[in-house]
Amino acid sequence: MDSEISRLQKKVENYPSPSAYNRLAELLRVSGDAERAEAVCRRCIKEFPRNGQAYVLQANVEVGRGQRGEAVRLLREGIANDPRCYGGLRMLAELCVEDRELDQAVGLLQRILEFRPQDEQVRSRVGELQQRLAGGFNQNEAPKPAAAETSTDEDTIDLSQMGSLTTATRPTRRPTPPPRALARVSAGSAGGPLNGLVSQDGVRGAVIADSHGRSLSEQGLPDGTADLLAALANDVSSAADAVKDAIGGDKLISWTIIADQGQAVCYRRDGDDLTLAALADTSVKAALLELRARQALIDLGAG
Repeated sequence: MDSEISRLQKKVENYPSPSAYNRLAELLRVSGDAERAEAVCRRCIKEFPRNGQAYVLQANVEVGRGQRGEAVRLLREGIANDPRCYGGLRMLAELCVEDRELDQAVGLLQRILEFRPQDEQVRSRVGELQQRLAGGFNQNEAPKPAAAETSTDEDTIDLSQMGSLTTATRPTRRPTPPPRALARVSAGSAGGPLNGLVSQDGVRGAVIADSHGRSLSEQGLPDGTADLLAALANDVSSAADAVKDAIGGDKLISWTIIADQGQAVCYRRDGDDLTLAALADTSVKAALLELRARQALIDLGAG
């Protein structure tokens, strides 16, 4: 872990990106260095205020210190700046459950379903809480302990250190949902914006990522691969943009990594906040992949 922390520290100094900051802060927190983790989160929030996961990671630090009021404040601020912050919505919802504010928890989880309608875990949790509301929640009943969540870097929610909570403040005004709410598409799906690309011979799968390197829509990729590919696309593009800014060049629109057993191709249209990345056999022409990727983004109205 120490070598990874050292590597990420150098990376954020030379090529800062939200995903690198998030990973570094999480490793520092897990290693017990809460002070440095907090410092990394604060720096990330200053440089990338719309990176909601930085607020989540700092909120976890505050929960570990027993500062739950500050944690709630950070989560609300993070969600206001990043309305699709999955980790922030999940964590704040569970805090509300602990605080017996089930109606607020349901509202927060329903926001997730606006951009992840196929998230069965969240949908099941909403149904459970709605049943408790319909049956009448016993205010004297001890709240159900919140289970720790473990997921990808952008979705991490750590509630393992939670005890009793102070009363949460009322939520801030609900932000307007983003215009493009994309569902994750399972492998073999006959529809979705990625179908034209993934149905091409030799294409193994693809993902559409947002400006923070989070997977918004995926098709044909094994479990976990979409999040890794989305993060890779964001990190490479961000690093290239930083270099091109320094030398006065245009932003990187596309790039390809070719290896013995396949290739990874990334494409984004100038001015877009969405990136499409795909894995394919080396036999597939890069020009064809770019054409299909361009069409997928056009179909999304990403122009």
